[in-house]
Amino acid sequence: MMNPLSDWWNYLKVKLGFQPDTSFVARQLKKPGGFYAGKITDRMNKVNHSLLELTLSQFKPGSGERWLEIGFGNGKHLSGVLNDCDLNSLHGLDHSAEMIAMAERENAKRISDGKMELKLGCSSEIPWPDSFFDRVYCNNVIYFWQNPQLHLREIKRVLKNGGELACGFRSRSTMKNLPFTNHGFVLYEPGEWADTLRRAGFEELRQHLVTESRELNPSLNISLESVCLVGRKPPAQ
Repeated sequence: MMNPLSDWWNYLKVKLGFQPDTSFVARQLKKPGGFYAGKITDRMNKVNHSLLELTLSQFKPGSGERWLEIGFGNGKHLSGVLNDCDLNSLHGLDHSAEMIAMAERENAKRISDGKMELKLGCSSEIPWPDSFFDRVYCNNVIYFWQNPQLHLREIKRVLKNGGELACGFRSRSTMKNLPFTNHGFVLYEPGEWADTLRRAGFEELRQHLVTESRELNPSLNISLESVCLVGRKPPAQ
């Protein structure tokens, strides 16, 4: 939720060269908006590039397939995904109107030629029909699902039988010391998220982990354990 007084205070701090409040950073990571949206999404692209590569590497190139990304940020990577993975079409869902606007500007040509579609909404109510997608993926989104089964049920609904979901995230053990995660983040270890996927009815889980060093700001360099868990919607009986 936007807090005008907090936003104004943090605007002044950033203009004066100070770091913004951690609660403000947490709100921006969940739903970028306002004066800080462009800066934080560019930073997210840099910090999370290797996690995106890890997640996409779990899918074979999907010639003729339809894929959905949940929470695509400013969308600067979307055209690359569409081209590199040889897709029929790439679709995106984000709950920030400002991210939709940024991504539409970045990908205007692919949208106009019908290869890309971006929609405003939440993954608890995905605005596509049943069995529409071959693959669904998301990165650093699961922290904000207060009721993950609700979101996973919707993802399962829009996946074709035998379709796959890939979730990229950082493990709780390496995220818990980042101060902004104290403000509404739900963190997981890989095994915990695997259990969550199984409870939602996903099967044949695959897990991939990579440890990487990241500079989050000039005074903070940490090691992060990047995780990608892939689950399959069961084929029709």
